[in-house]
Amino acid sequence: MSEKRERFLAAARREAVDRPPVGAWIHYGSSWLPPEQTAAAHLAFLREFDWDYLKVMHDYRLPTGRLDQISDPAQFDALALPDGDYPNYAAQRRVIEILRAEAPDVPLVETVFAPLQSLVRALGAAVVPLFQADPDLAHRTLDRVAARLETYVGGLAEQGVDGLFCAVTGLGTDWTGLGVTREQFVDWVAPYDRRVFAAGAGLVRIVHPHGENLDVGLIDDYEAEVMSWSDRVSLPTIEQVAASARVPMLGLDELTSAYWTPDQVTADVLRARRAAGDRLIVAPNCTVHSDMNPAALHALRRAVELPLSG
Repeated sequence: MSEKRERFLAAARREAVDRPPVGAWIHYGSSWLPPEQTAAAHLAFLREFDWDYLKVMHDYRLPTGRLDQISDPAQFDALALPDGDYPNYAAQRRVIEILRAEAPDVPLVETVFAPLQSLVRALGAAVVPLFQADPDLAHRTLDRVAARLETYVGGLAEQGVDGLFCAVTGLGTDWTGLGVTREQFVDWVAPYDRRVFAAGAGLVRIVHPHGENLDVGLIDDYEAEVMSWSDRVSLPTIEQVAASARVPMLGLDELTSAYWTPDQVTADVLRARRAAGDRLIVAPNCTVHSDMNPAALHALRRAVELPLSG
């Protein structure tokens, strides 16, 4: 087992490590690119900054046939969601295959969007009011999406993937919460999210509740060893997660750091390391801006090498 993989897996299990593992991710604008170009962008980013793990971005959308928006609720039942393979899953698996071959010693963390977010990414946020008006429609549709995600996630370990990063929406009060109420989340969001996490058993499962003022108590029962969130805009605190059964995964405020100096990045990472007692996986709290100064990203990488004293 490689040093990087040992460090990442040990940190996820709350075991002693020489230093916290560190990584970062950006959107590469790869939703229309072939897998070879997508993989090349990931590898260039990995090699430039020498990350301890590589979060694989999954920019290929859930395929919906020729449908790119919903104008009639009946269209949900006609969505092309076959039991077989999807072209976008095949493309993403090719990305992973290339990354695994080119970076055999680096832990790979695949990104998956939870069922509701997968639909929103493909068809727009207009799907949410339709589900709110017809919960049975929400259940029927999300059940089908979850089944496809379960199959995909269940095959990741065979590809040499080490972790699953699953983004969950509907918990926050900002626009990214999509206007989903607490009751709706419990009724027709959470049951299908939980199925995706369960399908990732054996991987390091990272739950990423996205948004501000999160109601994170609603995901306490999600099967996830690690939690990634924006602590600058929502509870819980780093200390609270560090004292829980989950390992914190954060360290760089993605919202304001686009034009930070290296010293500001270093200070933010050290703040998170101290709050977690150095038992964390260092990362941006969410995707960093693709135009972020490379000097700041190099500072993120160096910050895990610094002592906490002083």
